[in-house]
Amino acid sequence: MPLTIEHSFNRTLDLALQNKLLNELTREANFTERAGKLLTESADIAEKRRALSEQKNRLLQIRELLLDVLVEDVEDEEDEEELNNGIPAQSFASPRTSVAYSFTGSSA
Repeated sequence: MPLTIEHSFNRTLDLALQNKLLNELTREANFTERAGKLLTESADIAEKRRALSEQKNRLLQIRELLLDVLVEDVEDEEDEEELNNGIPAQSFASPRTSVAYSFTGSSA
């Protein structure tokens, strides 16, 4: 089907459905009550939306905290590099060594 015919068909169908829906809704006297019922969100969906919204807000707060820590960490590394005359801080890190201690003694 060529796009122009398809577009024309879809637009005609859209207008017909819109008119039919509006006519059916406004046919009776209690239009606002019926429209309100159709547009009302169920309680379980509203609760789920609220819970997800709270989770989203909490995750955004955690993200901000993590970004603040990351920025502080980068700033600290830059400050340390400046103190070390431009030499990156990693070059001053000592290699990790494991030292085993053994204690021998006599118990008296």
